[in-house]
Amino acid sequence: MKILFATNNPAKVKRYSKDLEEAGVEIQTLKDLQINLEVDETGKDVEENAILKAKAYYEKTNLPTIALDDGLYIDGLSKEEQIGTHIRRRNGQYLDDNEMISYYTNLVRNLGGKARARYVKCFAICTKNGIHTYESKTNDFYFVDKPVREINPGYPLDSISMKILNTDEESKNKLEDDKKIVEFIKAYTKN
Repeated sequence: MKILFATNNPAKVKRYSKDLEEAGVEIQTLKDLQINLEVDETGKDVEENAILKAKAYYEKTNLPTIALDDGLYIDGLSKEEQIGTHIRRRNGQYLDDNEMISYYTNLVRNLGGKARARYVKCFAICTKNGIHTYESKTNDFYFVDKPVREINPGYPLDSISMKILNTDEESKNKLEDDKKIVEFIKAYTKN
C-alpha cells in the first residue's frame, strides 16, 4: 500500500521507512510527488497540528497520509516561554539547522548551561476511513550550551542533547516506541 509521509524532513522519513517497507507500506514523500503546500499550523498542540497537516495533504493527494508534529518542552522556562510546537520558528522566523543550534545554545546558556527537556510528538493518519492519532513522549534528556556531536541534518538539536538514562535503557525505550509507531501506521493503512 502507498502512503504519503507529509514531511520535508528526510531524517523523519528515514527513521521509519525501513520498518514500514518491510511491512508492505510504500512511502511517498512530498518531494517524490512534487507537492509544495504550506499548511498553516494553527493548532493548540501537536495533535491538532498533525491532524491539520494530515487532512490537508490527504485532500490534495487522496493518498492515505501520515503527518507528524513535534513539541519541545524545557525545564526552567515559564509556560509562556515554552517552545511547544514551533521548534524551528522563533520570533516569526524559520530557522535552518545552524540557526537552531545558535538559538538553542544561547537559550540553554541563559538557563545555566544545562537544561532538562523532552519532546512530545504526535502522528496523525488520514484515510478514507477517518483520522487517527498516536502521541508519544521521549525520555527526558539534557540540552547543553555547546555541541557535543556533529549536526544530524534534520535533527540538529541532537548535537546539543545528552542522554540522562543509560544508553541501553534509552535505546530499548526508543526501539519500543518506534515499534509502536510502526504498528500504529500499519493498523490504519491496511487496504
